[in-house]
Amino acid sequence: MLWESSDATFTGNENNNLSVSVVPNPASENVMVEWNGLVIANTTIDLINEMGQIVYSATVSKDHHQHNLTVHDLPQGIYSLRIISGKYVKLTKISIQR
Repeated sequence: MLWESSDATFTGNENNNLSVSVVPNPASENVMVEWNGLVIANTTIDLINEMGQIVYSATVSKDHHQHNLTVHDLPQGIYSLRIISGKYVKLTKISIQR
């Protein structure tokens, strides 16, 4: 199963063209998250489990457009990845499998 960034939900200005790539997906050890488009502020990355709990959070400088997540210590399942830059929010899914 592969989750495409086109499955993401976007809130904010529809013209900002913020796109997200998550590779590999499904993942077992690490996930590289990359984003392109209008980034107007530092970017917050949250990984949210199926119970709605934030299990990982990081803030990345607005000058950087990628982040590596280590997921080997997380249980298998489907997680929501939320990327926030200023008033723009992008949501997508990550599958963690062993």
